[in-house]
Amino acid sequence: MVIAIFGGGFYLFSKYEAKKGLLEDAQQKLSDSGFGSGLNLPGSLKINSFEDIGKLWPVIKGSFGAYQGLGDIAGAALALSGDIQKLQAALPQSISGTGNGATLAALTSVQKDLTKMREASDRLDTQSPEAKNILPITPEEYIGLKYKLRFWEETLGNFINWLSSSDKDVVVFLGNTSELRPSGGFWGSFGEVTLRNGDITTSTVRDINEIDKTLTTKTIPPKPLQLITANWKTADANWFFNFPDSAARAKKFLDSSGLYSVSLKKVDLVSAITPKVISDILSITGPLTVSSSKVAIDKDNFLPSIQEEVQSGQKSGTGQAKKILKDLFPAMLLKLESLDATGRGELFDDFIGWITNKDLVLWTEDKTLEPAIEAQGAAGSMFAVPQKFNGDYLAVSAANIGGQKSDFVTEEYVALEALINPDGTVTNNLKITRQHNGKKGDKWWYTAANQTYLKIFSSDFGFAPAGSGGLSKTVSSPINYKKEGYATDTLVSAIEGSAVVFKNLPNFTGFKESGKFVLATWVKTMMGKTSTVSLSYNHRLFLSPMDGVVYQFVFDKQPGINGNYDFSFTAPSGFVWAENSSPIYGYKAADIPGRLTLNLTLKKDAE
Repeated sequence: MVIAIFGGGFYLFSKYEAKKGLLEDAQQKLSDSGFGSGLNLPGSLKINSFEDIGKLWPVIKGSFGAYQGLGDIAGAALALSGDIQKLQAALPQSISGTGNGATLAALTSVQKDLTKMREASDRLDTQSPEAKNILPITPEEYIGLKYKLRFWEETLGNFINWLSSSDKDVVVFLGNTSELRPSGGFWGSFGEVTLRNGDITTSTVRDINEIDKTLTTKTIPPKPLQLITANWKTADANWFFNFPDSAARAKKFLDSSGLYSVSLKKVDLVSAITPKVISDILSITGPLTVSSSKVAIDKDNFLPSIQEEVQSGQKSGTGQAKKILKDLFPAMLLKLESLDATGRGELFDDFIGWITNKDLVLWTEDKTLEPAIEAQGAAGSMFAVPQKFNGDYLAVSAANIGGQKSDFVTEEYVALEALINPDGTVTNNLKITRQHNGKKGDKWWYTAANQTYLKIFSSDFGFAPAGSGGLSKTVSSPINYKKEGYATDTLVSAIEGSAVVFKNLPNFTGFKESGKFVLATWVKTMMGKTSTVSLSYNHRLFLSPMDGVVYQFVFDKQPGINGNYDFSFTAPSGFVWAENSSPIYGYKAADIPGRLTLNLTLKKDAE
């Protein structure tokens, strides 16, 4: 019996060591690839050392199938890491259109690997539920892992079906953040891409006017935009801080344009990028030389060089203002095709960063794909404030209207001081400063006055917000919209129909947008000057202050903005924050993620 026990135990132990090695190897490859972080999997998928044979007795007693189950998971994990590497290798060729379906094949293999892992974990639960106790993750993490496996198994299946069912038309808006708009930059150009089995078969860069000149639809623009346009078109569709709302309007305009309706094309996916995406790619490929540019285009001069060439083209009247973009992108795709393993890894890492920082956002009407895009934080959507929210939500959106390209030299400073009061209310003092760093000798499009329609989003401004700064501006309709037969956008109508005026804020307009309370004002900042908007508001939290109560602060950053942030949170008297054992918790940074979430826990002060 002793021989049987120790003999069997040694056999199982040797099996365990072999499988442990496979798992650790797979874990390392997954970690190196960066794909694990992209899936939000638990940080470790390996087994702890055996502490004693007694701890393993339930497993030994159960069956040898436990380690067979672990072996199956290990094998699938190892195959997954290999297929992820194949996927990385295939992406540059798919981008350049020479992949011959390799990306779709790799995605299919990844999905099958996830299926095998999920099925193996299901068998493990059924045949030997004690075996999962060997893994160094909590039961909650194990359940979360299984959920992620099933989620990505289904999501990849949906994505594969979407890619393989028919050619897909994708539009990528190139947001010019020198002229900010709510969910990024002004959409003056866009890339048009056709996908077939995961490969790009055709791609071109277009001026937005190629669409808007063919539009026959007549839509009343949002009121602030009526300062610069009488008809709402694709160029100004980027009006909502919530990207899916902007993307849906863009798709509507694109589909109804002459360019698309004549060919019966429909946009399947709308994407938008900031200049950082291009700069990061140029950082990997190195400088590019194109005939339409006087200088080599690199990661540092990309945006100003493009702007100068575009302005020169518009001045000459040749109709080739955007030629530099049409020349640059094919050259960039050729460089991507020849990336080595290091370059592909850097590209993949950058891709994760673009999603995190909202430099790349995606939207589709496909109901099987959009939830996955949303779950990965790639939708560019605003935080959904829960009903029993114990905290504060904040977002600041700047829309350049008639301010030329002055956002390129304008910085925004957002400072918030939040004081949690003993009665369960919170007093917020918000200060937004915009600094125009343009100077004499700069290009005229940078020295122009920065004219911004500023929107401040909050979960609750209370009943009597007060503040200073900002400008009141009356915008008159440029035409008689009713007489001319213009259509009303339902979302714009709902937002503008909710408008209210606060006596303490004569320069602000209040309304509701995307389920948030909004205070909006105009800010005009001259070259070399600063403008400041200040708000003070008080509201009640859902929970009263007590030991262990968590206060949550969520800030959604505007994509592409030159921002600096200083947030301070003061606990009520008699409390400190558990996170730093101090009554004041501060957060100060310039480079913050697209969504910053701070969870702060109240703790009774022992002193």
